[in-house]
Amino acid sequence: MTREIFISYSRWNLEQVKAIKSEIEQTTGAECWMDLNAIESGAVQFTQDIVDGINACSVFLFMLSKESQVSEFALREMNFAMLKAKKDRQKHVVIVNIDGCDLCDEFLFMYSLTDTIAWGNQPQREKLLRDIRRWTGKDDEEAKRRAEEEEKRKDDEEAQRKAEEETQREEEAKLYPIQKDGKYGYADESGKVVLPCQWEYAYYFSEGLAPVNDANGKWGFIDKAGKVVIPCQWKDAYGFSEGMARVQDANGKCGFIDETGKVVIPCKWKDAYGFSEGLAPVRDVKGKWGFIDKTGEVVIPCQWKDVGTFEGLAPVNDVKGKWGFIDKAGKVVIPCQWDFAWSFSEDLAKVKDANRKWGFIDKTGKVVIPCQWKDADSFSEGLAQVTDARGKCGFIDKTGKVVIPCQWKYAYYFSGGLASVENARGKWGFIDKTGKVVIPCKWENADLFYEGLAQVEDADWQSWMIDKTGKVVMEG
Repeated sequence: MTREIFISYSRWNLEQVKAIKSEIEQTTGAECWMDLNAIESGAVQFTQDIVDGINACSVFLFMLSKESQVSEFALREMNFAMLKAKKDRQKHVVIVNIDGCDLCDEFLFMYSLTDTIAWGNQPQREKLLRDIRRWTGKDDEEAKRRAEEEEKRKDDEEAQRKAEEETQREEEAKLYPIQKDGKYGYADESGKVVLPCQWEYAYYFSEGLAPVNDANGKWGFIDKAGKVVIPCQWKDAYGFSEGMARVQDANGKCGFIDETGKVVIPCKWKDAYGFSEGLAPVRDVKGKWGFIDKTGEVVIPCQWKDVGTFEGLAPVNDVKGKWGFIDKAGKVVIPCQWDFAWSFSEDLAKVKDANRKWGFIDKTGKVVIPCQWKDADSFSEGLAQVTDARGKCGFIDKTGKVVIPCQWKYAYYFSGGLASVENARGKWGFIDKTGKVVIPCKWENADLFYEGLAQVEDADWQSWMIDKTGKVVMEG
């Protein structure tokens, strides 16, 4: 039992002391212990339980009353506590006058120099309770709790901001990269070409800008009007995330630019991923991974063989090749014990054990879905794709229950309420969350739905964009 506070008292004051104990615990959060079987007899030796309790406590409270100050047994506890406090400056002894009694001469002689407060004096009582919080470390715990609440508040605000940005983007004109005669451009939802096919390659828009590759093999960014807002000068470029885009210079070094094209983090990294929750993974010249913030400062040293992105925690691969998770301070909070692990998605992370089986853990490291699957994908829209021992794919929910039977040759995760699946004949279609085939398996390949459309390929390997009814709306 926890004994942060040891209470010494006379049995004649039991009910009053129990009430005081309750107030202390409720106010400070500290655990109190009092011997409910105390025997007031000078002939009775200290029990080991009491000795252990006084040794272990941070605070010893002597409940002073007209009875306790003449109780030989209570005074022996007091003397023992005083001896221990002399050797351990972290142990605090306080006399708490609970009935307003005057000190007898013997007690006054022995303990007049010991801190004494009157429980009935409100300011003195409040000060004692504050001191107890400090002595028992509850103030630190409270500060930690408040810090965690503040971190959660910031995470909630960030999530809200992302949701608002996503909503705003959805309300904007949706453009999709298409290819005609070997060149890329963009079309709207109806299939109408709105930005000419003039690029060697083009990606989807993110945060209002899209990476495009020109005739010289250089990458830049255009807006939804087709205007080049960041010149094509980069060897490689990825979409924007949290206001920053990862780019690669002529020497193959990676850095980050803002939405004006300004280099805000110099191209000095061997590799890098996009920002997530304010941090970006980077790999140094020695091939080790760490994390930088948006000023470019290394906030988690480059010491890992590999890493993933932050979703509350980030997966890391240690020198032994085992995976675990760190927090944003770089502290390992889930030990490196997995053969593989990936970033959290919807509060669960997929992990692979020593038997090469996949399961899922929560952010405490607890295995919530046993490692029993041959393969698995991260959770998306409440479901995760898994592969059974026969190599067939299906879907489970967050309890681990199979909600769509493992009957598909392959399947991608859910996006926009639908998932692409491959049947036994190698043809692709789409299912909904009940497992019902809503777009027949007739395509040679099928990608995820993005902003209402998905790319598919026919028997001639021609690409098309289809809507959620399966209707072809444009050439892909």
